[in-house]
Amino acid sequence: MEELEQLAGLRESEIRMVQSFKSELRKKEFLSVRALLHNLHPTSSLVIQYDENGKPYLDNMLSLSISHTQDYVSVLFSPLPYVGLDLETIRPQIEKIAHKFVNDEEANYIDEKNRRQHLHILWGAKEVLYKIYGKGNVDFRGHLYVAPFKCADKGTTEATIRMPDFERTFLIHFERTENRMLAYATGE
Repeated sequence: MEELEQLAGLRESEIRMVQSFKSELRKKEFLSVRALLHNLHPTSSLVIQYDENGKPYLDNMLSLSISHTQDYVSVLFSPLPYVGLDLETIRPQIEKIAHKFVNDEEANYIDEKNRRQHLHILWGAKEVLYKIYGKGNVDFRGHLYVAPFKCADKGTTEATIRMPDFERTFLIHFERTENRMLAYATGE
């Protein structure tokens, strides 16, 4: 943990924040994200801020999305206004929650031979949309729609957010790396 603190290059306010966390996992995630950003841009001081809905952005107004799973962390930042990222460990437990995020239309095109991976791609795409929208109160079955796609280790699909105050389609990129699924999108 001490090494992560040094790599993170924390400001005084961030030091106080991390000291307030009770969970060691939460501390590790917080420090890992900042260490990764510091490593990507060692000459600039990228400071993570949060909007009124808790959505992160960088203090120089770059859009930012953060994801972590187990011992991995990922960040995506862009000058474009919309950015979303999800990194998940592929696990069988996704079957138990599929009914919460897969709508009837999507259920019809799931590749049953590769069901678990297909579900993780769907979940990742919807998490990306959720993070892009960033305002909460989203029904993953009723507000987020993923177009049919070929279940593969790498590919793209279109996905749409349909909220009363926001409707937009994004190209979602997905890629399997070992036992993890990465999904991301950016847009204007």
